[in-house]
Amino acid sequence: MQAKDKCCFRVKVKVASVASFFFILNQVFLGDVAEELFVEAEVKDIEKAFKQELNKLSTKFAERNKSLKYPYTYLLPEKIPIDINI
Repeated sequence: MQAKDKCCFRVKVKVASVASFFFILNQVFLGDVAEELFVEAEVKDIEKAFKQELNKLSTKFAERNKSLKYPYTYLLPEKIPIDINI
């Protein structure tokens, strides 16, 4: 690889790293919905029940992971993005 190509490659890697870091900092995860997003009582009740279920799952997974040599963390509710960016 020539020096010019190495330089361009390094710049591309740095740009990709910065973009990934920015994306990670701005992610919103399951259950992290703004409190004032919904105003209807029925919807708020559903949202509250959903958040409680997510908390139960997180607790259950945390307990299970304590006994594992390699904890499974990929699909923890607090690590699942609420949206998909393409």
